[in-house]
Amino acid sequence: MWFAYGFSAGYQLFDTAAMLLYPRSLIKHLTPELYWALMLHHTMAVLFWTVAMAGGEGTLYVAYCLTMELTSLPLNVRWFAVETGGGEGLIFNLSGETFDVFILTI
Repeated sequence: MWFAYGFSAGYQLFDTAAMLLYPRSLIKHLTPELYWALMLHHTMAVLFWTVAMAGGEGTLYVAYCLTMELTSLPLNVRWFAVETGGGEGLIFNLSGETFDVFILTI
């Protein structure tokens, strides 16, 4: 469980950093309200997951959230592919298929 938490918390922090580096692009594709909601989501997730894991309370909820967060990996790979000009390439298509598999299995 700690490995999954560490991986997901690291990913959340990476995603937050990417949001801070590319705010104009994300706000253009999202809305300002959704952009800030996602920033809040990432910040609160890392904060509350850390508290839950350190205190040993709520770990089942953390496990559920970690499972749901798996779907964000292929979505972000697709976004990065589009931003770097690979919107129709192999990585773009594979990330879409991976997302579909995650959704069907979760």
